[in-house]
Amino acid sequence: MTESEDEVLSENDVERIEIELLPEAKRTLLWMSTALLGLCFVLPFVPARRSGPLVATMSYPFAFFSLFLVFAIFLFYVYRTSVFGLRADLRSGHKCVFKTVVSRKQWNGNAAFELILAEVPEVLSKKKFVYPSVESHCFHEGDVVVLEYLERSAVLLRVYAEI
Repeated sequence: MTESEDEVLSENDVERIEIELLPEAKRTLLWMSTALLGLCFVLPFVPARRSGPLVATMSYPFAFFSLFLVFAIFLFYVYRTSVFGLRADLRSGHKCVFKTVVSRKQWNGNAAFELILAEVPEVLSKKKFVYPSVESHCFHEGDVVVLEYLERSAVLLRVYAEI
């Protein structure tokens, strides 16, 4: 009941990845890189809590390139997990299907419900399963829930109750 099975990506899944998820990941990466590059120009002049600005202890080019290197490493990690992962999932052509049980359904307080699942795949362990109150009738405690997700990019494609 709780082991992952591989299935072939359907045409709808491939279309969703190519048209919606991959461009969104690229757009997010572009905006992040633009914002972080802008911060590289400004942060050397911003004073820290216990010390002065970076330009007081080192030259501006060295401070700029130090920040640039840190942000570049962070952006490479984001690229590797999002864009590269989605492309690898498209190349493999497989998605994982995981069946589990809803152990609890609790009110989130923001006009939404959160599903607490008995077991979750390690890839999706950090994700929350939150649904608006309009869709609350779809899931009940004790229901068998099917999670369809992409393994390399950890994108959740679909969650539905098994009938």
